[in-house]
Amino acid sequence: CPGAPAMVDARVDYWLPVDQYIGGIEHAILHLLYARFWTKVMRDLHLLGFGEPFTRLLTQGMVLNHIYSYQA
Repeated sequence: CPGAPAMVDARVDYWLPVDQYIGGIEHAILHLLYARFWTKVMRDLHLLGFGEPFTRLLTQGMVLNHIYSYQA
């Protein structure tokens, strides 16, 4: 849009790429896929100077069975 502010400005160099992403395995299906896709699109359009949105990724796994808790 003519006259609209830039979609990516100088602040991107401060905030991205994210240093550490922590999430469960369910994030690999949606959040990470979308983040990686749009980062690569913007890189190919020369809007970003990097190709991965996260420097490090820590997946915590997923609870698949009963959990136990203590009620005081």
